[in-house]
Amino acid sequence: MEVSLMTLIIQIVNFLLFATVIVKFGVGPIMKVLDTRRAFVEKELTDASEAVASGRRYEAEYEDKLRAAGEKSADIVRNAVAQAENLKKEIINDAHLSAQKIKERNLEEMELMKQDAYKELSAHVGDLAVALASKLIETSLDSETHSKMVMNFADKVESGNVG
Repeated sequence: MEVSLMTLIIQIVNFLLFATVIVKFGVGPIMKVLDTRRAFVEKELTDASEAVASGRRYEAEYEDKLRAAGEKSADIVRNAVAQAENLKKEIINDAHLSAQKIKERNLEEMELMKQDAYKELSAHVGDLAVALASKLIETSLDSETHSKMVMNFADKVESGNVG
C-alpha cells in the first residue's frame, strides 16, 4: 500500500475543510446547547438548594409553633387546675359558712324553745301553786291532813292530773 503525496494533501485539505465547517457550523450550536443546559442545571440546583433552605425554615417555624402550642396548652391546663382548686376552696368555705349559719340558727331556735318551755313550765308551776293554795285555803289542815294533801298533790303532779 502506497500513499501518494497528492492523496495525502487532498486528505489533509479535505480534513481541514471538514474541521472548518464543523467548527463554523457545529461547535457554535453545540456550545450554545451545552451552555443552555449548564444554565438550566445550575438554575435547578439553585432552586433545589433554595427549596431545601425554605423547607428547613418552614420546619423550624413549624417546630416553634408546635412548641408554643404545647406551652400554651400546658398553661391552659395549669390555669384550669388552679381555677378548679380555687373554686373547690370557695365551695368548701361557703359550705362551712352555711353550716355555721345553720348551726347558729339551730342554737337560736333551741334557745327560744328552751325559753318557751321554761315560760310554759313557769306558767304551769304557777297554776299548780295557785291550785295548791286554793286547796289549802278550802280545808283547814291538821298535820296529818296536810301530809296527805301534799302527798296527793305530788302524785297528781307526777301523773299530770293537776287542777
